[in-house]
Order: sequence, then C-alpha cells, then structure tokens
Amino acid sequence: MDKPRNYYKGTYHHLYNRGANKQNTFYERVNYTYFIEKMKLYKDKDKIDVLAYCLMPNHFHLFVIQRTNEYSISGFISSLLNSYTKSINKIYHKSGTLFEGKKRTGKL
Repeated sequence: MDKPRNYYKGTYHHLYNRGANKQNTFYERVNYTYFIEKMKLYKDKDKIDVLAYCLMPNHFHLFVIQRTNEYSISGFISSLLNSYTKSINKIYHKSGTLFEGKKRTGKL
C-alpha cells in the first residue's frame, strides 16, 4: 500500500523518478533545457519553489517546498512529467510511458 503523501503549505519534499526499465529520459542537452523550462512553468503555476534539482541521463531529483494549500505538489509533478513525456515521445517517435510509476522505496 502506498504511503500517504501530505502536501500542504510549508512542507518540503524530495521528488525523484527514473526512466521506465531504467532507460534514459534525457537523450540530448536540449532535453535537459526543455525539462528545466517546463519545471519553471509548472512551479510558478502550482506555487511550488524548487530549492534544488539534479538531472541525470536516466533519472532526476527535485527538492521542493509547497507555498500554498491551494495547489499541490502532485499536480506540479504530474503536469511536468506528462508534458515532458508527450514532447519526448513526439520528437523521438516513441509512445507510452517514459518514467516509472510511484516508488515504494527510497532506492533508485
């Protein structure tokens, strides 16, 4: 069973995910830039502060704080990953999931 996620104002969260089947999610330098631009867009929209991030070829880490109770981190990460996945699939003529689902452990 999934651990409950409490997203509310003033809470800090370590968000991370890796490519499905441990495959790369960033193929070229432009992919990293695009992910960062999307992250900036959705962090502002969803009132999230990104305090630190690390992007690697097959996974990423984000350290964030939620600034309001009106929006949630789950909406932020969902919008970011869905948007990025759709773009990568279109550019590289792929289909399906790019990232793994919810993690049950803290291991990558």
